[in-house]
Amino acid sequence: MKIAYYLFILSLIFISSCIKLDDPMAPSWDTKLNIPIKDTIYFLEDQIKTDQYIKVDSSSNTLIYKVSSDVYREVFSVNEYVKGQIDGNYSGYDVPFVTGKDQLGIEFSSGAKIDSAWIKSGQITINIINNTPNIADNVIITAIGILDENGDPIQLSTNIDANSTKSLERDLANYTYTSRFQENSNELVLDVELTTQATSAEQMQIEIIITNSDFYYIDGTLVETEIKSIRETISLPITSDVEDFRNKITFTDAKMDIKAIYQSDETPLFPALFKDITLSASTLDGDFEELKKIDGSKLDDQLVEDGSFIKQYNTTEHTLSDLFSIVPDSVILESVIIMNPSIAASNRGIARDTDSIIVEYLIEAKAEMVIDTVVINTEEEFDIGDEDISDIELARLRYQLKSELPAEVDINFSFLDVNKDTLFTKTKKLQGSNVTSDNYTVEPIDIDDEIVFNENEIDLLNQAEFVDLNIFIYTNQENFTAWFGPKLSIDILSWAEIDFFIDNNNE
Repeated sequence: MKIAYYLFILSLIFISSCIKLDDPMAPSWDTKLNIPIKDTIYFLEDQIKTDQYIKVDSSSNTLIYKVSSDVYREVFSVNEYVKGQIDGNYSGYDVPFVTGKDQLGIEFSSGAKIDSAWIKSGQITINIINNTPNIADNVIITAIGILDENGDPIQLSTNIDANSTKSLERDLANYTYTSRFQENSNELVLDVELTTQATSAEQMQIEIIITNSDFYYIDGTLVETEIKSIRETISLPITSDVEDFRNKITFTDAKMDIKAIYQSDETPLFPALFKDITLSASTLDGDFEELKKIDGSKLDDQLVEDGSFIKQYNTTEHTLSDLFSIVPDSVILESVIIMNPSIAASNRGIARDTDSIIVEYLIEAKAEMVIDTVVINTEEEFDIGDEDISDIELARLRYQLKSELPAEVDINFSFLDVNKDTLFTKTKKLQGSNVTSDNYTVEPIDIDDEIVFNENEIDLLNQAEFVDLNIFIYTNQENFTAWFGPKLSIDILSWAEIDFFIDNNNE
């Protein structure tokens, strides 16, 4: 039994002891019974549990909710781009079967225009096909642009019988290539010198096969090439407490940074294109959200020129609020990397096998935010004692509330019976405290008010065993998105106040 009730009983005993039995009339009086319901303070930071990735940012005591990821970092080698630039199976080249010299221009099948290069590996095979009835005493083939360490060009020689084929091979490792001795930089130029005792009106065929070419260094104009597809996931381990806020919080200050750096000691650098970029978020429960531009279109491709780009996605231009509102368990970055895209201003560059493209992205969402609905719930015992309901003159629910939250507040007091079934509910809707967008000044509201029970509700009070208190917090400000700090609070004191009139003359 509550203290107030004991005091009430003691007062009856005391008064009774002072009354003589022969008094003609027993006294009557008014009395008041106060039944406490709740006296507590709620800090908003206590309503959101935090972890490594979702936390209260109290650096300036201005932001309640902050989602941030680790920095994802991946390195992509440019070596994949420079490989195979001179590879090809080049056939259909003819030279007259007469003593003399001819020159062949073999256009690179990749479309590359190479000013100079240092070859790491590769193999060249030259097939000489003699379908004539005559013998070639000597065939000398010189690749004038492929030089050894002394600066001398590759030179291969052989004789060849009538109606036969000869193959000449050379390992290209550590040779250099230059196009300065020829007119076109997109060709491998071969000088073919033939010596024969018998000339013919027929021709001899030359076939060139270059395989597995790779380079320490290459300078020129290379064609557009897809080198890598990215699909990387950042995990955000979300606690079960935070799951309650999914689709209830809208972030108005969030960003996602993607940075790409072409790391090289050479200039000019080849451009690169991040194509078909998608950023999506998902939860383990199956919620999915893809980042788009505000107009609903896909994210733009990003061109890396002059060695780097930094792209920031924000809530002004992109749907980051929708992305973060699901409180994702993971965020996924997908893109294709294209080297030397045709849309670049210049397609000439220098690349080394040690060059790389470093990709980083970071997620950070700081919340100036709107709250769709957050519920604070508590259940308290309620005991009116053994009082006679018929003696109640007036019953009211008294509450004192102080709120610093710039949000609407609805308070529901539900009176429950012993089985926790609802007998009746009293509701009060309150306006939020004032806040200005200029300096985030909060003017708390301070309310001392009451809710009066009607006759039907008074009749039900003696059945009440519990009070279920629900506080609903939500924003409803058209012109300004509310600001929330972790130390902002709601302080509520509530009690039931019951006035009895005890008339002993009727007993």
